[in-house]
Amino acid sequence: MSLRTIVLAILLMPVAFSVYSRGQHDYCRERDFIVRKSYDGDSVIITSYRGRNTDVRVPYEIGGLPVSGIDDSAFIGGHWRRGRGFITGHQITSVAIPDSVTFIGNSAFMYNKLTYIVIPDSVTSIGRLAFMYNNLSSVTIPNSVTSIGEHAFRNNQLTHISILSEIIQIGLGAFADNHQLISITVGNDVEFEQWNVDTFGLFGPAFGLFYESQGRRAGTYTYNNGTWSVVFR
Repeated sequence: MSLRTIVLAILLMPVAFSVYSRGQHDYCRERDFIVRKSYDGDSVIITSYRGRNTDVRVPYEIGGLPVSGIDDSAFIGGHWRRGRGFITGHQITSVAIPDSVTFIGNSAFMYNKLTYIVIPDSVTSIGRLAFMYNNLSSVTIPNSVTSIGEHAFRNNQLTHISILSEIIQIGLGAFADNHQLISITVGNDVEFEQWNVDTFGLFGPAFGLFYESQGRRAGTYTYNNGTWSVVFR
C-alpha cells in the first residue's frame, strides 16, 4: 500500500466514523420528537415523531425534562385524507420506551410494523387502538398497568399474552383478531370488562368463562382444539 493511500485512509476515518455514528444514533436526537409540557410543567409528553429511523429509542429526557407520556397518535404510521381514508406513511419497526413514561395514548403506535415491544413497569394505562395494526407476536403487560383501552392490541400476530397485573380493566376487543393466539398468562383475580363479548376475538367469551371456572387463579391458560387447559402458578 502506497504512502498516499495510507494518508487518504487516515483522513477519511473521521468522516466514516461520523456517518456510522449518525446511522446508529439518529433516533436518539431530541429534535426528532415534538413535545408539549405536562400540566404540572415538570415533564414533557411526546406529541409526534418526525425522525426517519424505523428503530426508535425514546429518550428519557427532552429539553432537560423527563418524558412522562406518549400522546394520542404520536407515532401513528400514516394519516387520514378526506375521500381516501387512511394513507399509510412512515412506519417504525421497533421502539424502546423509557421507564419515565406513565401512559401510552390512544392510537399512539397504530399502523406501524412493530414486531416486539417492551412496556416498562412505569406505565399505568394503555389507550384505545394504541398498538392496533402491527406485527407483534407476544406482549407482556407489567404489574403497573391498570387499564387497557378498547382494541389496543387488535390485528397483530400475537401467539402469547402475559398479563402480570393483579387488578386490570381490559376494554372491548383489546386482543381481538390475533388468530394465532394460543396462550394467556394471567395473575389472580384479573378484572376483564365485557366477558361476554369480543375481548379476545377468536375465543369470544370462552376464555373468560374458563378463567372464572378456575376461580380466577394465576396461571398459563392454553387453547388447543377448541378447549382450554391451565397450568397454575
